Amino acid sequence: MMNQGYETPFHVALRQSGWEAFNWEVIDTADSLEELAQKERNWIEKLQSTDPEYGYNAAEGGSVPRKTELRKTIHNAIRPEL
Repeated sequence: MMNQGYETPFHVALRQSGWEAFNWEVIDTADSLEELAQKERNWIEKLQSTDPEYGYNAAEGGSVPRKTELRKTIHNAIRPEL
């Protein structure tokens, strides 16, 4: 069950509409956290997803997580062979 504590527009939409209402797909890949951050910024800009009319991003993106376990999880997802 999803954490009910998050009140971002994206989390609200997920709770209201459900996961099935969204298309989930890989649109890009990265070989490092830095590349991932840059690509996130590029996609958010390209898709204008900070504009509520087009998306749910509240920021320009690209920040690298500071929490070690989260950072390790993301790194393993993009570079599983390491």
